Amino acid sequence: MEATLRAGGSGMLPLRQVLASPALFPFSLVSPSQRSLESGGRLALYKQGLDEDMVMLV
Repeated sequence: MEATLRAGGSGMLPLRQVLASPALFPFSLVSPSQRSLESGGRLALYKQGLDEDMVMLV
């Protein structure tokens, strides 16, 4: 996930867009929990609106 965010250049993308990114081929990722995503200290997960999860580089 971190590589996809860094390659995109923005440092922040919707989680569903990161998970569906062709850059992750041939891997298939499932939606991580906030705790597991933030445990590494380099990514943060937060809500935008009612139903949009965003992933951001920290």
